[in-house]
Amino acid sequence: MRLHCLTVTLIIVAASARADVGDPQVRTDHPWYPGELACSTFARLFATQAELYERVVAEDVQEARARALAILRRRGVHTIDVPAERLTVATIQRYLELKSRYL
Repeated sequence: MRLHCLTVTLIIVAASARADVGDPQVRTDHPWYPGELACSTFARLFATQAELYERVVAEDVQEARARALAILRRRGVHTIDVPAERLTVATIQRYLELKSRYL
């Protein structure tokens, strides 16, 4: 009887210690292992890698732009950092602000 209880206990412990593998059909946000249909077609893999490339390049461009603006501002250059559709209004506002400050 004792051997039977030990065997049942070992089977229960072994069953609960089993590691499950993640579902390869689930998309993750990991940059190199997107998960989405891991055994997928080349087109899907290419699209995932293209999204990653665009995101990394965009981050590099934004960092370079921020560094350039910081250098200009440290050197005393007045900069206007706005979207193109608001540039005219922002330029006039900055002109009036500078004009009122220095008169």
